[in-house]
Amino acid sequence: MSDFGVVRCSICFFDYKNGDRLKQYPCCEHVFHIRCLDLWLSFEARCPNCLKFYPGEQAIEGSSDVDQERPNAQN
Repeated sequence: MSDFGVVRCSICFFDYKNGDRLKQYPCCEHVFHIRCLDLWLSFEARCPNCLKFYPGEQAIEGSSDVDQERPNAQN
């Protein structure tokens, strides 16, 4: 489980593991693997979870990288 309370990326459907690099949408704060979200944003500007729309480059520039080394991850 990530520090965000989420256990699975809703783009690739793989569980988060220790050392996974995550990215969080700025407004809705949903969390995804960095690679998954970057690929998603190359095709779609809406959040895959809540479908909030981020016009223009806001979704890409406004996203923040959240590097997590989750040593106490639980399954």
